[in-house]
Amino acid sequence: MSHTVSEPAEKLAGKRDVHPFGTMEVEFHATEAVPGSREKIHVMAQRAKCGQPLWHPEDRNWVDPLP
Repeated sequence: MSHTVSEPAEKLAGKRDVHPFGTMEVEFHATEAVPGSREKIHVMAQRAKCGQPLWHPEDRNWVDPLP
């Protein structure tokens, strides 16, 4: 088990064939988690652990404005 969120990403460091959306041959789902939230970080860590692309083209990419 990883000790930090960045450890799965560190395993990819230096690999030139890594694309932010991967090959899209791997089926994975978009998330509505707010960027930078613990939930989004958890989703990205799980994707890295499973060898999936970190980002999905339909992931939420905005933060709601403050009230």
